[in-house]
Amino acid sequence: MLKIKTLFSLVLLGMFACQHPKPIHLQKISPLIGNWTNCRTDYFNNGKLSTSKNDNVCPDITFNKNHSGIVKVGTELLFAFSWDLKNDTLSIRHPKIKGDSYLDSGKYTLVHKHKKGIHEIGLLNTKRDTEYLLSN
Repeated sequence: MLKIKTLFSLVLLGMFACQHPKPIHLQKISPLIGNWTNCRTDYFNNGKLSTSKNDNVCPDITFNKNHSGIVKVGTELLFAFSWDLKNDTLSIRHPKIKGDSYLDSGKYTLVHKHKKGIHEIGLLNTKRDTEYLLSN
């Protein structure tokens, strides 16, 4: 009987020791953290690409670990924002900005894109039929 209890205890210990830890939220958002450049915005009509806008001056967008971020062009800070990520839905919040904000407040679907040597993420706003293409 003692051998069975010992064997059962060892099997349970082995099962719990081999479990992988659950990923934490920071691991999921870590690919988003950092500096990104937005030089192209795509506009869609009925789900089809209608126009692409390539900027001569590309804004830099920074996503920080504390769910804050900034948008700047060169050394000029344009605005700060807060963000949150749940599954593949990114929420951006910032005060209303006069002129071109380069990144509207709202909800975006993250679309991971892979090209040779370039890491890109598309921020797709289906309500406005707009996709901001970010690269780093």
